[in-house]
Amino acid sequence: MVAPTLLDYEYQYKDTGVKLNSSVSLPFVDVLSITGLDMAPVNVAESDLDGVHGGVFFAKFAGTRTVVFDVDIYSTSATADTYCESLISNFAPDDVDYPLYFKSAGIAQRYLMAKSLGVKYNIDRLRAYGKTKGQIILGCSDPRKYSNNADVVMTAGTNYNVTNAGNINSFPTVTIVGAWTVINIVNNTQAKTLTLTDTRSAGDITVIDFRNRNVTVNGIRKSSIVTANNWFDIPAGSTNSLKFTVTGTPTSVTLATKNAWW
Repeated sequence: MVAPTLLDYEYQYKDTGVKLNSSVSLPFVDVLSITGLDMAPVNVAESDLDGVHGGVFFAKFAGTRTVVFDVDIYSTSATADTYCESLISNFAPDDVDYPLYFKSAGIAQRYLMAKSLGVKYNIDRLRAYGKTKGQIILGCSDPRKYSNNADVVMTAGTNYNVTNAGNINSFPTVTIVGAWTVINIVNNTQAKTLTLTDTRSAGDITVIDFRNRNVTVNGIRKSSIVTANNWFDIPAGSTNSLKFTVTGTPTSVTLATKNAWW
């Protein structure tokens, strides 16, 4: 990811995608309203209790998020169709999650990971005036809003403080390049250790994804090498101390973390 630098109330899907609500030089997209960038939907389970008044709500986790942009598309009448085609190309669904970057007033830039669910636009008399009504729809299987912390290249046995400044839990990702046989990812704060046991060689790339609780080696899933299954998150508004220990000589061990918001 190479994030663009946005001004307040600008939006962009993909690192080099079409910027929304930006320049007023033709052609451009003017955002009229957005739904789905507020608090993520809460996944609610409700149950009535027998023999008493009332019941129970279980409401701890977020559900999926759908973001809808209602827009006006401006262009000359001669370029309207080609510009709409360029929007379709930018938002063409391909079943891959890409970042949706956005900047709110007084808040640092954040992003959602989203799949495009398509672009709609009208063909009507407004075309004669260089204007077309449109809608852009995105779906987020992970509803959290993120900002990235700087990656940390770790040294074995050294403690590193990791902060999640948001209001919902986030998860680290650890990337190991090189040879090792046993590696332990230790959360000192939570007294949890995730252990991997395998025989890896120079040049191998092992990725530990704490959010999805899986491990890949050279791009192939290999979660069976987890021998001490103590996955952990970074709770909202907290700082955790992490370190790793290793048997072997990996070239690098890199820790990637995020701040996360509802």
